[in-house]
Amino acid sequence: MFCQKCGKEVREGEKFCQNCGAAVVGNALNTGNGNMGQLSGMPTKKPKSKKKIILLVGIVIVLILAIGAAVSSGSKNKYVDLVKTGSPLSYPDITYGEAFDSFFSDPTWTYFVSTDEKDVVEFSGGCTYQGNEVTATIQFILDVEEGTFSAEYFDMNNVPQTELATAAIITTVFEDYQNNVQDHKLEDISDNEKLELSDYIGMSEDEFLSETGFEKNEYSTYPDEEHAAVLCIDGQVNSLMINKADSQNTFKGYGINTSFESVEPLTEEYSFIDESEIEGGVRKSYMDMNGQGMLAIDVDSQGQVFGIVYAMMDLGETSEGEVQDMQNVDALNDFSEELAVLAENGFDTSILTTPSQVIVSYAKFIAISSVGSGSNEPTRTMDDIISEIFDMGFASDLPYNSYTILNYYINCEIYKGLTTEAAEIIEQYGVDDPWALMEEVDAELDEE
Repeated sequence: MFCQKCGKEVREGEKFCQNCGAAVVGNALNTGNGNMGQLSGMPTKKPKSKKKIILLVGIVIVLILAIGAAVSSGSKNKYVDLVKTGSPLSYPDITYGEAFDSFFSDPTWTYFVSTDEKDVVEFSGGCTYQGNEVTATIQFILDVEEGTFSAEYFDMNNVPQTELATAAIITTVFEDYQNNVQDHKLEDISDNEKLELSDYIGMSEDEFLSETGFEKNEYSTYPDEEHAAVLCIDGQVNSLMINKADSQNTFKGYGINTSFESVEPLTEEYSFIDESEIEGGVRKSYMDMNGQGMLAIDVDSQGQVFGIVYAMMDLGETSEGEVQDMQNVDALNDFSEELAVLAENGFDTSILTTPSQVIVSYAKFIAISSVGSGSNEPTRTMDDIISEIFDMGFASDLPYNSYTILNYYINCEIYKGLTTEAAEIIEQYGVDDPWALMEEVDAELDEE
């Protein structure tokens, strides 16, 4: 054990400190095995804070700081906040402030600088041990530069405890919070939130509240601000979210805590947009076929889904033309191979905005590029086609888009039957009247 006055180690059985002469507090509590099985939360009196740190040799419990906790100059409370908003590695979803303030009565957090210039945050609070009311004190040493801290001293009623006891009490406190507080909170939420969320998209906020029994709040997030399964904007259910706290909810029958492969069928109704990194994994984003909503699925490194988000798009600010453009972009994904062939051979595919334009452009390019080869494989690029036009003396300049250049080549009649061959290729796409389709695309793209 250690002297409470000078911090020097005192041998077992000694009644006075050999260093400073102070009387040694009796060992009324177990300091040997670190077993906190008989420790429980119980009101007691708030202790006085010690302005001394007594270092333990051996085990160091390193903890991660909570996201968003920042160090700034000014108040000493910033150090207290660093600890209170931090979490042990084994309980990343529970902060020290939540667990300790729940377990102990009259919790007190203070900061001081030790005689050896260490930043120390000291916690004191009441609990019971073996049926007796005791005051527990735990001191945390901060390494601000590294963004970590460690629990390096623990006593009960001023009697220092061992390293194992320090680890044990922290585990006991966090297990108690997880089992008796956090789980109950989630159970309470679950009782109110077993929702098929797609049923409510587009519903008025008042109707949604009537259907679910939730109470209106100033944030329009339901069931509450922290666990927002649904967000209402301008009096309408606009967005929804499924995460860990709302894991029982579903969107179109799909939920989280399962593999992405099992949720992937949900995306068949949507067009893939992109994939971006987020905390904990990646977010796969999609747009629905009508351009009216955005879907996001969060997937961790193990391929497990941990979040589903859906948000309506404000079509009131989106023109019909913009919606049609979004639909066309999705439809063009079905012709990626044709677009790739055109692009690889120098055709400017940026002018193509509809499937019909892709089909006709591809058919005319293949007819021209493969002429004389006996196959439908391209043997000449757009540059080769332009050079042939120049070499034959039909033009010295072609200030046209790629589609018009193809039509120009056909009209030069360097080879006969190219339009007929293009029509035959178009028919392979199930087009009943390829000639009418070519006329339609000519009207849209031909610059001559």
